[in-house]
Amino acid sequence: MQPTHVIKSTLAQLKEAHSKRIERIVCSGGGAKGVVYPGSYKAMEDTGVFKGVQTLSGASAGAITATMMALGMPSSEFRKKLLTTNLKDLMGTTVGTIFGKNAPGIAFITKDGKPLEEFIREGIITTIKEKLLTFENIEKITDKELQQLLDKLKTSSPSVTFGDLAVLNRHFPEHFKSLTMPAVKFPSGKVQIFSSELTPEVEIALACRASASIPVILEPVTIVVDGAAQQFVDGGVYDNLPTDYFDLQADTRTFARNTRPEQTLVFAFGEGLDNKTNQVFQALYGTRWDEVVDNELLADLMRAAIVVAKRVIESGDRLDPTEEAQLLSQSIKFVLDQHVKQNAMTIDESKAIMTAMKKSINSILLKPQDYQAFWDSYQQKGDEESKLALLANIIKEKMKPILYDAGIIEQLKRNTLVRVLGDFIAPYRNTDQKEIGYQKLRAQYALRTVELRVGDIKTTDFDEATKAARVMDTLGYLDTINHITNHELHDPEVFNTGEFYLDIVTNFDAIYKAVLAGAGKELERDKLMQTINTLQNQLRIEGKSEEDIARNVYQLIKDKVEENLDSAQAFALSRAVEYRNGVLTAQELFKETYEEGFKRSGTFAMSNITGERILRTGSLHEALKGKDMFELYRNQSPHNGMTRTDKVFASLENLTSFRGAYETAPQVEQGKGFKSDL
Repeated sequence: MQPTHVIKSTLAQLKEAHSKRIERIVCSGGGAKGVVYPGSYKAMEDTGVFKGVQTLSGASAGAITATMMALGMPSSEFRKKLLTTNLKDLMGTTVGTIFGKNAPGIAFITKDGKPLEEFIREGIITTIKEKLLTFENIEKITDKELQQLLDKLKTSSPSVTFGDLAVLNRHFPEHFKSLTMPAVKFPSGKVQIFSSELTPEVEIALACRASASIPVILEPVTIVVDGAAQQFVDGGVYDNLPTDYFDLQADTRTFARNTRPEQTLVFAFGEGLDNKTNQVFQALYGTRWDEVVDNELLADLMRAAIVVAKRVIESGDRLDPTEEAQLLSQSIKFVLDQHVKQNAMTIDESKAIMTAMKKSINSILLKPQDYQAFWDSYQQKGDEESKLALLANIIKEKMKPILYDAGIIEQLKRNTLVRVLGDFIAPYRNTDQKEIGYQKLRAQYALRTVELRVGDIKTTDFDEATKAARVMDTLGYLDTINHITNHELHDPEVFNTGEFYLDIVTNFDAIYKAVLAGAGKELERDKLMQTINTLQNQLRIEGKSEEDIARNVYQLIKDKVEENLDSAQAFALSRAVEYRNGVLTAQELFKETYEEGFKRSGTFAMSNITGERILRTGSLHEALKGKDMFELYRNQSPHNGMTRTDKVFASLENLTSFRGAYETAPQVEQGKGFKSDL
């Protein structure tokens, strides 16, 4: 149980956070995981959150996302671009060689990233041009810089700079936002922030490409800054969560720590399925004993432990450091056990304190050379209370959890190989920087971080991300909706939370059952459906509202989807969201669900839906291209509810507007009917 003062403090933070709208967005890097970002962007649009955003920052893949949002690219267009692009192809052509000598920063697997650069540049230019076309009388605005930009955009290959974005932001702040992004100088590792104030002449597309230049994977990017050509690599190497590049100090030309954390929404990628090792999950939802237990209590416990230890030591006995550490640890355990027996603290609290105290004692006694500053201060303290306070500070620091405990393989990949193969000589290690980033989330952004969960997809899993793009886009949308509604950041006039979860669960139910029916599976034997039914019945017995039940069922479904992005559940959830959001028409849903059911129906599946016998999923997909699915259904004979087509249609009929879409679809003259499939 938390002390009352901690609870009051937390409630005060929540109240303050809820009272202020989001003005700043931070997009973390994640490579292939970035496919989720269009969904997150749309979620902010749908809930009214993006309306208040003034400035964005991003690193690596997050820099590209922040750029497209800052320039006003519609979320639908951003989604279309990412979902129709082979992510691996964006890496470009290999520029390194195995046997010859490579230039600094280039290994035998390094690619040039040219397609990625053009992908970004084309997106920037097209978005700005299309956006400006919607403004009336823009040519009449008597601003020299704006007119120069308009003239530049009329050329064959314009270069849009941070200075150009500042001009657009000044005239049209509702459509064009401020933008910053970090990159890292190669090979020194020094951080460079690109922004309209610091680098107005730098092309945004080039800065994005630099910020996303994963060492060893992509070659460094050359950019002229302050008149000198310099090379840059991935900004995420130093700071993958660029939260502190908003408040530029005019006198020093450096950025102060973010002055509005409660008005900043951070997007960070969860790492894997196990929440115990998921650094972002632990940063946001893990234990916080270091915040709950105060220094005064720790000092009191140390004082009592020292008293106990002194009673054990015989007069004149001298202990070596190991013996002293063991004795103190035993004394601390004795004191803590007494506190638990007296109900002065919980068992969990006692365990957390014991672990931290033991770590501290072992560190300062057994490795004094690593704690010379502590011993210098300790010896300078004249009174016992000051010494105990110093010990309490050490213990408090040890109570803070290590969030990113990088293993040997991870350290080899992120530190050693980048240095050896990538010729990177930064004075810091990437694994250490990642820990700093996660601790920053824990300390400053626990209430303002959207954890983007993408299953087991890794940063360089470009093929897997391309294959699962629609599911990942859906997860990005749902994770963002969850956070926004949980923290009451949405505008209730434009987004109804209860309705949303009811719609998603209703849509999922119909689509998932349609897939199972199309695959010839028995609904009663499906484990997920059994679990959902049990949960719904239990919650109804408890008197929960239908909205509460829907939200609980939704979370159950989403957890299952994260375990396998290629599952029938993943298909059904992604299409449930797409259908609700109008991305997928009723006829498209019918066609895709039919194909999904066929794909999952086993080795001996057969379809006659087009009048020809089809035995392979790929053949079915090709056969249905350009076909009117509703017309194919009308031409089935007979409609006896036994065919795959009938079963899929019957389940989808439960969806809002599906039957209406079928009945109002234009009809062509019917030919002879034919049997569909089994």
